[in-house]
Amino acid sequence: MLKRPAFDLSKLGGIKAFRLAQMPRNQMYLTQSLVEELLATGMTSGTEFVPVDFVDSETT
Repeated sequence: MLKRPAFDLSKLGGIKAFRLAQMPRNQMYLTQSLVEELLATGMTSGTEFVPVDFVDSETT
């Protein structure tokens, strides 16, 4: 099990939501921009968004 995942934004190629192939029944990972879009709809009652680290190797 991943204890503290960190993902490289530059590798996502514009994908805003994904699961890890090695753990298909585990969490779905969403980018911050997608979370903001979902929250703006007002239809996220009962949904918890837990932040994980994303890095951008193009700027580091």
